[in-house]
Amino acid sequence: MTKQAAWIDEAWERSLKKTVQNAARIGSGFPHASQGGTYDLASPGWWTAGFWPGLLWVLHSGSGHDELKKLAEECEAKLDSVLDGYVTLDHDLGFMWTLTSVMNYKLTGNETSRIRALKAANYLAARFNLKGRYIRAWNPWQEGERNEGIAIIDCCMNMPLLFWASRVSGDPRYARYCRGPSGYGSQAFPPGGWLGLPYRPL
Repeated sequence: MTKQAAWIDEAWERSLKKTVQNAARIGSGFPHASQGGTYDLASPGWWTAGFWPGLLWVLHSGSGHDELKKLAEECEAKLDSVLDGYVTLDHDLGFMWTLTSVMNYKLTGNETSRIRALKAANYLAARFNLKGRYIRAWNPWQEGERNEGIAIIDCCMNMPLLFWASRVSGDPRYARYCRGPSGYGSQAFPPGGWLGLPYRPL
């Protein structure tokens, strides 16, 4: 075994051990950030809700650790209220359902997960502005706020969900939504413009 291969194996084992330890404390919650050495748990609707179950799926797929799979499935089920509630959904649909439902479907063939992910992809596609050819970022944070013309770099980072939906469904429209101005990543977001690039929405 080469030195590099040994390092990779060691890193994997340490990551697995640490995640199993964290899983005993976090369970099927949604950790967002560490404060004083302890993870703050966010609501299922928070934009980072897919990160923990996504990590659980990755480590389960390489280890066969069934408890990690169980927790990832529990997290995914908790996201149903967010998906079906609709009104709080924004551009972060990809972060939330690519790492949960898409991962579940890829690894297990779970049909319910496929439908969840396709539903999320449809909601993300619905944020595409036809005139400006961009995916809208946020909903209004407060009454009267006008941010329907705002796109951010994270809109691009959520687009893999749309490419996946095109491959799975055979419908090319999802992928086409990724080829507007906001689909070109750094070309669409010049230095200093990554957080809140304004378009004319109408």
